[in-house]
Amino acid sequence: MKPVRMLLFAITALLILAAVEPAKANEEWLEKIPESETLTPQFFRNVLAGEVFLVKTVRDNAISLTFDGGERGGLAILYPVLGTTPIGDKVILKSGKPETLLYSFMEADGIAVKIFTGAGELSAKLLPMEEQVIKEGEEGTFSIPSFKEVTGRFVNVSDFRSMVRYEFFLGDESISKSSMRSRTFTLDFRGSGKEKAWKSTADSLKVLVIKGEVLAKVGHIPSPE
Repeated sequence: MKPVRMLLFAITALLILAAVEPAKANEEWLEKIPESETLTPQFFRNVLAGEVFLVKTVRDNAISLTFDGGERGGLAILYPVLGTTPIGDKVILKSGKPETLLYSFMEADGIAVKIFTGAGELSAKLLPMEEQVIKEGEEGTFSIPSFKEVTGRFVNVSDFRSMVRYEFFLGDESISKSSMRSRTFTLDFRGSGKEKAWKSTADSLKVLVIKGEVLAKVGHIPSPE
């Protein structure tokens, strides 16, 4: 094999590897997660700068985290993790500004938290979101509140590409106005996810998995108080 072709092959292999594995965060503190305190929502916990926690994911719920550093403020760093490996992007939790994380217990052990600056109170609330694993050719139905924003998270739990289509219903009648194509999307590899938000007069959302297998998580996330 010629050197140039070998180089191209190596580059292609690296690109494929990068596509199927989440990037390793350069955060040494994540290695402390197995020895850190595990917190199960809902809770209020006094915290200090430098402390590390794992906030457990809970089935059929999203988690809203708040850090209150008082007048001095402060912030915390969050990562959804499986073991000590991040499966999503870093989230900065600023004092007094809640962050909602939609990750399922099936994809993440929990949310790794490091109090980066400040001291005060860390709290967590549970926000109901129904979870269903939907296989190829099957359809899942979710009851949703009319006229309120609904959030959905969809995760590929197949070893291959998955394809999903959703549709809104009022009673037994479809009221989706957008094209079928615009309501269809793909999840390219195991663990890849997509989040969507809608506001509709519908009272149910149906999710059809055309190909593969998908974890669907749907619910109404209230605006922060």
